[in-house]
Amino acid sequence: MKKKMDYIKKITKEPRSIIAIVNIISFFLPWISFDVSVSAFGVGADYSTSITGFGMISYSVFGVLFYIMPIIIIAIPFVKALKEYEKYLYLILPIWSIVAMFITCSILKPAQVEVTLVDNSLKIPKLIGFWIALLCNVLILVITMLKKKGVMSASSNETNNNLKNINVKNISNVAREIGASIQSSAFVECKKCGNKIQRGKKFCPNCGEKIVVEQKIVKKYQCSQCGRKASANEKFCSECGAPIKEYVISTTCPNCGGKVSSDAAFCSSCGAKIERGEE
Repeated sequence: MKKKMDYIKKITKEPRSIIAIVNIISFFLPWISFDVSVSAFGVGADYSTSITGFGMISYSVFGVLFYIMPIIIIAIPFVKALKEYEKYLYLILPIWSIVAMFITCSILKPAQVEVTLVDNSLKIPKLIGFWIALLCNVLILVITMLKKKGVMSASSNETNNNLKNINVKNISNVAREIGASIQSSAFVECKKCGNKIQRGKKFCPNCGEKIVVEQKIVKKYQCSQCGRKASANEKFCSECGAPIKEYVISTTCPNCGGKVSSDAAFCSSCGAKIERGEE
């Protein structure tokens, strides 16, 4: 009983499933009518019969196509494999069904035959069942397009809200932090008195203490004999067998504190020599 209620809830939550059920009901109604008129020697007779949606299959295999559509539409909320492709199925299936409906009806073309003094005419008007089925397919297409538009609109609104949150205050805070970072990198602190001194100065103007710039070093490895570059886990050279030596290269100028490349011999800012020594 609980499972039945769950199924009913899933169907009622999805309007396209309800419309698909109405579509199936339309198959029990008259879809087309065969209206035949016969006249001979001035005497005429009319004959008319209607065919339901289910009866259309006997005239064309295309009739099967517009039966399948509502069944798949109803099954989408319950079948995981179909639900993964629902945004495509809700668009393709109604179009597929409409095309199949018109192809099936076009096969049954009205005709007029004249045989010796006997006139026959056949008309095939579309009846209420056909128009209900057509309306159901169009409604499913419209709902799908509106839902797609709603998702895009919601995504656009979310983007706009995110942009609104980036206000002037937040931008000014970020700018202030960047400015503080740049300012702090342009000065060094005296170890003795704590005075901030512009990089490149050798002595503190406040207390006369010599400024010592912390140097960043990079460890390098090479063969002690042939000079081949090696990795940290190598102990002997693979080319000549000589021991691998370790040396360090400073990436910070000891004089001005500017950044230097690992293979530079002198600072490009102040010209100070970059020490390179073994450990």
